Amino acid sequence: MLTDRAARPSTGLPSSIPPGFRSDTIPGAARCLLVGCHGRLTGVIQQAVDRCPCCGYRTGCTTCPVCFWTDDGRRDADAGMVAGGPNGDVSLSDARLNFAIYGASHRRYQDVVRQPRSDELP
Repeated sequence: MLTDRAARPSTGLPSSIPPGFRSDTIPGAARCLLVGCHGRLTGVIQQAVDRCPCCGYRTGCTTCPVCFWTDDGRRDADAGMVAGGPNGDVSLSDARLNFAIYGASHRRYQDVVRQPRSDELP
């Protein structure tokens, strides 16, 4: 005898999500952008992703793949301060200038950065 759970094809989603659920039917919810999701994730609402303080792209990563700046909490008020840490001897102001010139927060990272995707544009 098959149970309800065994009768459903495996989707990799939690079992609390009813078959055929679509998040785009919820008022205020955006269409899910995950490939293959088809809007079945419960409560998926598109949220703003943090911008990188160096390049400004919306990667939402601690270490930005577009400029390779590691977000250490510095912002415009203390952009000229060199604090050491994950970004070494580069201030946020210098990293922004380096990004404009080299396409990376530091010249040495030119080979590890990538172009921003369309969904990461400011």
